[in-house]
Amino acid sequence: MPEPRDHMWDPEVQTLPRAELVELQQERLDRVMERVFEHPVSFFVDKLALGGFGPGDRVRLEDLQNVPFTVKDELRVSEAESPPFGDYRGARLRECVRVGATGGTSGNPTFVLSTKRDIANEQDAAARMFWRQGLRPGMVIANAHPLGVYGGGLTLTTAMESFGCLVLAVGELESDSAVDRAVDLWRRCKPMSYQIFPATYVKVYEAAVRAGLDPVADLNLRPPMESPDGAERTISAGSECFSFLGSACPEGGGAHAAEDYAVIEAVDEEGNPVPDGEMGELVVTTIAKDNFLIRYNLEDYVVINPEACPCGETGRRVRWKGRKKDIVVVRGVRILPGQVAGVVFREEAFRTPTMEYQIVRRGPEMDALEIRVEYDEERLGDRGKAARGLEDAIEGELKVPCRVELVARGALPRPPYKPERVVDLD
Repeated sequence: MPEPRDHMWDPEVQTLPRAELVELQQERLDRVMERVFEHPVSFFVDKLALGGFGPGDRVRLEDLQNVPFTVKDELRVSEAESPPFGDYRGARLRECVRVGATGGTSGNPTFVLSTKRDIANEQDAAARMFWRQGLRPGMVIANAHPLGVYGGGLTLTTAMESFGCLVLAVGELESDSAVDRAVDLWRRCKPMSYQIFPATYVKVYEAAVRAGLDPVADLNLRPPMESPDGAERTISAGSECFSFLGSACPEGGGAHAAEDYAVIEAVDEEGNPVPDGEMGELVVTTIAKDNFLIRYNLEDYVVINPEACPCGETGRRVRWKGRKKDIVVVRGVRILPGQVAGVVFREEAFRTPTMEYQIVRRGPEMDALEIRVEYDEERLGDRGKAARGLEDAIEGELKVPCRVELVARGALPRPPYKPERVVDLD
């Protein structure tokens, strides 16, 4: 274990010279391909055949772009046609020790199968993330990620335990009474840090205030000001692929990807690589897990930053920009929620104590961007004037017409899981 003053969990790996890191990636990719044909993993045998590869062929890192990528819906179809776990698993069932499911926020959940090796790799990558975030073994950590069948919650909990933290896990806070119980637990134990989705964080903070508590003094719970930059501090390929893909160091510039565990790409809609520094869809190939995925398209928009980081880590940095499904098109301009958040965040009265907003999407293309924003009338005064001011700021930044509806604090939904930033209306 590193010393508390060290700034990396595993400096030997995290500072591996780029040429050696690429060589390691190729060695691990070779083993994945051997397993595909020896197992065999019929789903990926077919994918590789479409890319022109068969048994005995070597797939180089640069050849991966010739392999069609895989999307979540294909995993769902595979599980339906070859129940219950599909025909895309790299490990046999007898090798697996854990089964869970994805969150299902983008459709029907799929199963998450893990071997001991898969879990160990996730825990090592998580330890790098925790260390970068300033967590240390021995800390008391609150965890409100969903548990039960959801695979990500258990993965996070056991990763923190393996790291050496005392974990106060309460599971998904779906009801007001569950939130109140969690607030009371955390009031008594005062966690040093929190692992909570932003939407749940808001619910806990507001419940503490309603209970007459000072969230900072009584729970060590800072105001949940959701900075638009916060989404760039971590990068995940989902619990079905690789949960702890990367996180940011203090130098910024994106989240350092664990490239010894995964090959990352940013591609256009046809699957072709985009130049470094340009936005594309995140595609991940896991190369050190038994239950690997090859060219898995998360359908998330990212920018890969190839510049050397002053911290010394050699894993490239990735900036997460948003989900493809959340794109809103206004007069031909594609807009992501993070772009809207960046403007709203500049006005303190909109961002404190929480920044709650929604984009209303009415069909595939709209004439104006429609936004609902919670606001504090005592701080902003005249509602119409405040709305017009925010409209002007958004139009100036995004170059599209905008209509802002200001609503009272607490008017927008507080989902138990992830924030719903885009709502579809006819």
